[in-house]
Amino acid sequence: MVNRAMSDTCRSCNQPITFAITGENRRMPINPPTPDGNLYLYRKDGTLRVSTDSAVLPPGTDLVTVTSHFATCPNADKHRRPR
Repeated sequence: MVNRAMSDTCRSCNQPITFAITGENRRMPINPPTPDGNLYLYRKDGTLRVSTDSAVLPPGTDLVTVTSHFATCPNADKHRRPR
């Protein structure tokens, strides 16, 4: 599901990340898929999206779970934007 062309590297910790769009239409850095992730990754209209609710997944979508990179990056506070 995650396209290598959309992958990037965190500028602070050099770990692989991918950007997805949240329900509030904001970009969120996410870690590679993991079985114990707390977010659901899916593609809608060609855009990689992330949600906390599996009910928003389009029918027939494979369940892919991820974690926000903000939860694991030791330097996350340097990159957070005020709400």
